[in-house]
Amino acid sequence: MALKHGKIIKKLRLEKGLTQKELADTLHKAESTIGMWEQGRRELDYDSLKELADLFDVSVDYLLGRVEIKDEKKVIVRLKLMTFNLLFMEKSKI
Repeated sequence: MALKHGKIIKKLRLEKGLTQKELADTLHKAESTIGMWEQGRRELDYDSLKELADLFDVSVDYLLGRVEIKDEKKVIVRLKLMTFNLLFMEKSKI
């Protein structure tokens, strides 16, 4: 599991144009910690997970690889659309 979220962290860091050192400085972590996260050699603690989600403007679920959509609002919209479609299909059967 750590390797998957490590790749996601690296991808997000590079998208923001940050080096490992810059990310480490922003989070008040050692540069080696960022490297270990990205390599899947160290698990994220709860506080770091929240900080990363806030910094990259993504959900914790996205960081953990549980969802593929970065924007939580898009997830909510999709769920509402799916619910609407299910309700519409049920009403159509009546």
